[in-house]
Amino acid sequence: MPDGSTLRWRGEVSLHPVWSEGSLSFEKIKVATAWQFLRDRLLVQEPGGSFDLELRYRFALASEQPHLALEALHFKASDLSLEPRHKPGRLLQLAKVEVNEGSFNLDKRELIIGRIDVEKGKISASLAENRRIIWQELFVAPKGGPKQQAPGEASSSEPPWRAVLQRVEVKDVAADFVDQSRLYPINLSLGKVQASLSTSLEISPHTMQAVVEGLSAGLYDIALRPDSQAEPILQVGAVETSGGSLNLLERKVSLEQVKRPRRFGQGLIGREGHYRLAQTDGGEGPFCAGGDPTGRNQ
Repeated sequence: MPDGSTLRWRGEVSLHPVWSEGSLSFEKIKVATAWQFLRDRLLVQEPGGSFDLELRYRFALASEQPHLALEALHFKASDLSLEPRHKPGRLLQLAKVEVNEGSFNLDKRELIIGRIDVEKGKISASLAENRRIIWQELFVAPKGGPKQQAPGEASSSEPPWRAVLQRVEVKDVAADFVDQSRLYPINLSLGKVQASLSTSLEISPHTMQAVVEGLSAGLYDIALRPDSQAEPILQVGAVETSGGSLNLLERKVSLEQVKRPRRFGQGLIGREGHYRLAQTDGGEGPFCAGGDPTGRNQ
């Protein structure tokens, strides 16, 4: 291909009936090449990075209904970078994102990923005054607004869409978050995040369920500061957790163990943006929280 990338296909095709089975592989595909087909829908500058993709597939069209199954899916992206089109600052910079042992079945509405590895980089986000995350602003809304589904239009007998990530590993990824919805905007930065977890997501016409299990995480070089100041009002060297879980429908978050410095300053920030610092004892112990996970009703 002109940009040095490679596309390989091996398989069989039938037109009567419409059917195909085989393998596909893409090597050194520029992310910017794929972005060309989506640039009218995504408000981002030309992204950086490249990716490789391998998979086996089966496709058939029967009674005007498509049937698709993907197996042995392997995806690896390198040197990813992403910047919004109309705002300064980089939202994402990652050295590697790798997906292994993936499969997808359209009939079952099921995606299963054996393992995802995310390594080395930084992810940034901000909450605007209208309380919209900047990542939401990257997508162009459909003309005429979203289609409203009539009551009872969705069949309750349809199986839900389901995604299972059997293992997610995050290593050496920094994070930065700015909350501009407060009277005095604040900035929360994490110098490094290490995390390991498994998760599942189930979406039906009327409900959404997310479950996270086996969560172990380390948050390092935590700093909290007013967005208008360079000096932090709170710094924490490390907070480590293990045995974590989350259940969205039950509104429950639990951690079997939390390790933190023996004493550190804790910053409490009200919704109006007022700051209050307190000293708290550190150590280890369990944590369990129920109710509204957003904290808006507390």
